[in-house]
Amino acid sequence: MTDAFIKNTIKQLGIVLILLCSIAPLTAVQATPKEADFKKSLSVVNSKMSYTQHDDYNSISSIGTIENRSNIKWKYLVLEVQFFNANDELIDTLTEEKYGMTVPPNDTIAFRLSGQADKAKSEYVSHKVRITSAEQVTKCKPKSKNIFFKLLTALLPLAIVILVLVIFVKKAQGKNSPQSRIIENQEKTNNIMEETNRLIKEQHTIQNAIMEKQNDILKEIADAMRNK
Repeated sequence: MTDAFIKNTIKQLGIVLILLCSIAPLTAVQATPKEADFKKSLSVVNSKMSYTQHDDYNSISSIGTIENRSNIKWKYLVLEVQFFNANDELIDTLTEEKYGMTVPPNDTIAFRLSGQADKAKSEYVSHKVRITSAEQVTKCKPKSKNIFFKLLTALLPLAIVILVLVIFVKKAQGKNSPQSRIIENQEKTNNIMEETNRLIKEQHTIQNAIMEKQNDILKEIADAMRNK
């Protein structure tokens, strides 16, 4: 395992750690409960219409009750009442947003819709009330108090991996590591080579000195013989 590989591995683990730190707070957020179908829970159980004549205009209204057959509390109801003539033809309609109205679970509430009438009283023969929209009331769950614990649990495996890698790197760089032994052996080999070279040089020096001494003696002997 080379130093470059170790550094690259630590770098990649650091990137993963940063990503986990960024994602962990998001995973702690509670998911929004799925919206239930208000049409299966709410229904208009009874209603009646009323036509009122005024001096300068006429009004039409509908009053009735809404039943909630579920365990869910509903709010922001939008009610629509359709008016029909004797031929069952749609002649008028009223739509009202009941933002202040809530329907408790397994309960009934009363409602009233009114508006200006567009036709004569005789035209209004029947009516139909329907709920076109509603929103369920969801209980706000308290924020988790152990976000730090969840984050710690998520990052603990990665921290263990990093710790093991750091220990391995330190061990690889220790005195008894294979790398250290190789370097130590190489240094010993270099010292032996240097000592061998030094001894060879000294041997050559001694041999040269001996040869020079022998040459001097031979020269002296030759001179002595010539002088005789």
